[in-house]
Amino acid sequence: MKRRGQARANLARLWDRYDRGIAYIFIVGFAVLELLVLIFPPAEGVIAPEARLVLLCLGLLAFFRSIDANLRSMTARMHSSTLSEALRRVEAQRMKDSELSIAANDGVKYYSFLSDGGAQIATLRLLISDPTLLQSWRGLAERGIVLNLEVRLRSEPPPYHLLIVRDRVALFGAFRPRQTGFAAGTTITADDSNREQRDLIAVYQALFDIAWDEATVLYPLNPSGSAAS
Repeated sequence: MKRRGQARANLARLWDRYDRGIAYIFIVGFAVLELLVLIFPPAEGVIAPEARLVLLCLGLLAFFRSIDANLRSMTARMHSSTLSEALRRVEAQRMKDSELSIAANDGVKYYSFLSDGGAQIATLRLLISDPTLLQSWRGLAERGIVLNLEVRLRSEPPPYHLLIVRDRVALFGAFRPRQTGFAAGTTITADDSNREQRDLIAVYQALFDIAWDEATVLYPLNPSGSAAS
């Protein structure tokens, strides 16, 4: 009985590891059999249609099971919380000497986080819609917390807030408009612990890069006082 239970456990682990490959094997097997019957009609008398249908069903079952497992894995590792809670979970060590991208309204919460966090940031690209705190952000560079600071201004209200530690961590959330400005809603945290979350970080980075390229440069400035290109 113990050996049978161990065998089942081993089979389950093998399935979890190779479920997508198993799905492809079933589906490809079905396609090969259908092609064989099409090319060589007498084979239909040997290969029952029910067997081919079972093969297809097993392939689809394995395929959708793989998708479900990947979604469960990604959901289990992702965190949904307030922005303040999400920032508390970001380790300072992961930001040290890294490149950060931040999109926000005025960025006050992100500013407080970086100002008090103690990590030295190699490069910070800041995309804001409200330049009220621009001098405070410049202060991070003057204090050596940020070694290279670039700030750009969006022409429209921010639809979302976003922090990305290059290829490591991403925080993302939609803004909720209110009478006095914008409130950060639920924030999703993704990290580099699995492929699905790494892909999500890449999507967020592409979203930021598109908005960055369309924004107006605020800092640094050329010696003439105009925005640096």
